[in-house]
Amino acid sequence: MTAKYRVIDSVMGSGKTTKIIEELRQANPEEDRFLVITPYLDEVERFTNEVPELDFKKTKNSEKSNLATLHELLEAQENIASTHALFTRWNDKTLELLKSNRYHLIIDETVNCLREYGSQDGELSSNDIMLLVDSGLIRVAEDGGLEWNGERKLRYDSTFTKLKEDCDSRRLFRMGDDDHTDGMMFWEFPIEILNAFQRVTVLTYLFSGSLMAAYFEGNGVEPVKMTIDGQRQLVEWSEELEAEAVKPIARLITLLEDEKLNALGERTNAFATGWMADRTPAKMEEISKAARNVLQNKYKAKADTAMWSCVLRFKESLTPKGFKGAFIECNKRATNEFRDRKHLVYLRNIYMTPALYNFCRKMRGVNPSHDDYALAELLQWVFRSAIRDGKPIELYLPSSRMRMLLKDWMA
Repeated sequence: MTAKYRVIDSVMGSGKTTKIIEELRQANPEEDRFLVITPYLDEVERFTNEVPELDFKKTKNSEKSNLATLHELLEAQENIASTHALFTRWNDKTLELLKSNRYHLIIDETVNCLREYGSQDGELSSNDIMLLVDSGLIRVAEDGGLEWNGERKLRYDSTFTKLKEDCDSRRLFRMGDDDHTDGMMFWEFPIEILNAFQRVTVLTYLFSGSLMAAYFEGNGVEPVKMTIDGQRQLVEWSEELEAEAVKPIARLITLLEDEKLNALGERTNAFATGWMADRTPAKMEEISKAARNVLQNKYKAKADTAMWSCVLRFKESLTPKGFKGAFIECNKRATNEFRDRKHLVYLRNIYMTPALYNFCRKMRGVNPSHDDYALAELLQWVFRSAIRDGKPIELYLPSSRMRMLLKDWMA
C-alpha cells in the first residue's frame, strides 16, 4: 500500500525535483491528477515545460483572482502548478473540490502551515481580536479555536471578512489563559485540506527541523521519510545515507577560524534577536566593522561575490560598508538567483520564537528542537550561494552556537 504522506528529505542538489518529474512523466494522464506548489514562479515554469504530458495549468489569471482560477481548474480536473503564496489561501471551497476529485499534492520545499496571527498586512492584532472576544462577536471553543459569533452579513472585502473566513475555516486559535499567553493568536492551516488529497509528497531537506514537521506531528500525520541515494534512486531514508550525502558538500565549506573575530559571538545566545536588541550603537558598529573586515580583507570579496544576512530589524545598523546590496534575507527558500556568491557572512543565532514553540508544546503536544530548526534555516540560506553548483564557499559565522551546529553537521 502506498503511503498517503511521504517526505523526500535529501540534500540540496541531490535531484529531488528531477526524480519527481520522472515520476510525473510515468503517471497515467487519464487517472492521475496533480497539484504542484513551489516557492517561485520559475519553478512553476519548470514543471509546465518539463512535463508536457500532463499539460499543467497555471493559476495566474489577469481577469480573475488566482484562487478563483484554482477552483475552476480543480473543477475541470486539470493538472495544476502554483506557488506557496496561494496555498495559504485555500479554503472550504478548495476542500470541497478536492474531496470530489482525486488529486495528488507535491510540495516543493516546506510551506508555512503555522504562524502567529497578526503578522501580515491587513490582519488584526491579538489585542484587537481579544476585544472582539470580550464583545461576544468571537467565541473561543474548548480546543482554543476561534468561532465567529456575529449575525451581521459582511458584504464587502475587509479585515473583518478575512477574519470571519479564517474563523469559519478553523484556522485561528487562541493559546492559554495565563498572564503570559492570554490573547496570543495563531493561524494554522486546516489539516482536513491536506487529508483530502490521495497522496501528499514534500520535497525538502532537514524536514525534522521545520515548522511543517511540528505541524504534521501535532495533527497526527506520520509521513514516510525517503531520500535520494548515490545512484539517484529514491530509497528509504537512513542516517548512513544522510552522512554520505553530506561529506562532499561539507568539503566545500570553509568556516572562518579567527579567535578575535569569533569572540564577538562567544556566548551561547550571542547574535540571537534578544541579544542583538540589547547591543549599544557602539557594539553594533563593532559587529558591522568585523563583517566588513572579513569580506574586504579576509575574503577579498566584491559586492557581487558576497552575501550576508541578519535579522531584518538590525540591517541598517549592521550593514558592512560597501556591501549594502549584498544583503540576502534570512527566510527566503532556495533559489538560483545568488548562485554566484561565494563569500558569506551570517550574523544570526536562530531560535524558534517562544510563542510558536509554546503553541506546539502546549496546544499540540509537540516539542520541536531549537537546534534542528536553527540548522535547517542556516543551511537553506547557505544553499542559495555558489555551493549549489558544487563550488567552494567561505563562511563567517560568529555565533558560537551556530558554528557548533554546522560543524556537527559537517563532521
